Amino acid sequence: MKVIAHQPWQWFLLKDNDSYIFDVNVDIRPATFSVTFLLNEQEIEDYLKVGNEFLDNLALLVHKSFVMQTSINFTNRFIKDKDLTNSIAEAVKEWQKQNS
Repeated sequence: MKVIAHQPWQWFLLKDNDSYIFDVNVDIRPATFSVTFLLNEQEIEDYLKVGNEFLDNLALLVHKSFVMQTSINFTNRFIKDKDLTNSIAEAVKEWQKQNS
């Protein structure tokens, strides 16, 4: 697993074999938290066509889904597996170490 794209203070995109994992920073004062989920096939296709601009828009959509409590809900897609979330955290830490 490794970080393949990044937007400072907004999101990380990681790739693990054929899976794309999107980690979005959601800032709803006073709380800030991370939302992590697998991109679906359409999102992967859109990312591969459009690039980081697609991820910027998707991150904004995720953020708005919390702030405005829209009908678009990502909660059923959240990654909850502890081993996987630990692997994601380690991959991000390693990327940060190499890119600081």
